[in-house]
Amino acid sequence: MKNSSFIAMVKEDIDRCDEVLKTREFNSASDLVSELYGKYSKVSANFPQIDTNPLLVRRFRETPFDNIRAIQGFLKAYLLNDCEDYQFEKSGPRLVAVSNTVTSTNNNENNNTLNNYTFQEARNKIEQMSALPDAEIEEILARITELESIMISDDRKSRKWEKAKGILMWVADRGLDVVIALLPLFLKIS
Repeated sequence: MKNSSFIAMVKEDIDRCDEVLKTREFNSASDLVSELYGKYSKVSANFPQIDTNPLLVRRFRETPFDNIRAIQGFLKAYLLNDCEDYQFEKSGPRLVAVSNTVTSTNNNENNNTLNNYTFQEARNKIEQMSALPDAEIEEILARITELESIMISDDRKSRKWEKAKGILMWVADRGLDVVIALLPLFLKIS
């Protein structure tokens, strides 16, 4: 948890956002966006992606106000979370402290998950994709089997990658869900 002076600063910045949104003063809005971006963009991984391109800001006069609304929304959520970041996963939100130790632990967890991900798990995941037609599911399953045979072959790693590259390109055209299901298999090529 952040110290009380940091939390007070966040509250003050939320109020400053309210004030600029009320006055609608363009220069004040642009200056506040720059200041808040400098303050918070490196403090939180959840800081909103805003466009600070000066050409865009001059062309579209609403851009600084849109940015302030986005930053203010972030600050309100950040404050509600005691100024700590949340990382969202399929199982739900999980509090993570911003530190090298936690990041390292998460990387190890992710690596173990990747190493333990099997071809059968990929097949099961694909078979559960109800949005795909049966013919496409069968085609994807055939590509998984083809990739599995490449993986267990005695070829050099570079030769395996050469063979797998065509499958990877094919998978990339099948949509994000299919890529997510199969990408861990490609990362296991050795």
